[in-house]
Amino acid sequence: MWLKEKKTPLEVFNSLGLDTGTKNLLTNPKLKTWSFFVLDYNWKSPGQAASMTAEGQRKKNSGVRTVARALQAEQFEGWFLKGLPPDVVFNVLKLDKVGADKLLSAPTFKVWYNYFHSLNRYNTNKETDMIKHLQGVYNDVPLAKAIVVAKKDKATQAIATKLRQTQFQNWLVEGKTPHAIFQMLMKDRMHWTHEDVYWGYKAFYTNISRKNAAMVPSILSSDEAAGCPQVIAVLQFDHD
Repeated sequence: MWLKEKKTPLEVFNSLGLDTGTKNLLTNPKLKTWSFFVLDYNWKSPGQAASMTAEGQRKKNSGVRTVARALQAEQFEGWFLKGLPPDVVFNVLKLDKVGADKLLSAPTFKVWYNYFHSLNRYNTNKETDMIKHLQGVYNDVPLAKAIVVAKKDKATQAIATKLRQTQFQNWLVEGKTPHAIFQMLMKDRMHWTHEDVYWGYKAFYTNISRKNAAMVPSILSSDEAAGCPQVIAVLQFDHD
């Protein structure tokens, strides 16, 4: 009935009188009715449900947040029981249609991020695996730029900071020097407005090399001698 009327979980939650407070919510017999509706709603409209979950968790209203958390829990359980891996859920949420520059600010990205972590709670390499997945959808440069933009937004700053650290660690493991990253960025020179990617990685790389000189080769010859003059020239050109 409610699905045919295109009611949302929040509307049904309110119509059942479950919005009166959280004190007796879990013992309210109507909560089970609402839970069954949520299961159907998640099945019929996974993307819309995820959007509601993300938006709802940002609200100050405790009832709305309760609905959002319940929606997410039911949705995660449904995806898990169906055996849906994160890459499939990424597409279900239509995140593959979102440009890299808007990915981290998309409401459903936080839902996917939480689902990925819930499935990988015991995986010590979960952040690395996440970056590898995102790099499979986007290239290194667009993703790095998206992270820079997201770090400037309070709503996405925490996630962006973690992703940036992981991306830098991934580049380090792959043996990429700051100069190699600079050359990669130069291929996108006309659209390169975020020099923070280069300088950020250079600082990270230099810090690691100082802590463990045996693990990371010297960057003086490959980077400062070859890359820095070019970088400075490009940045001066960009800021003229």
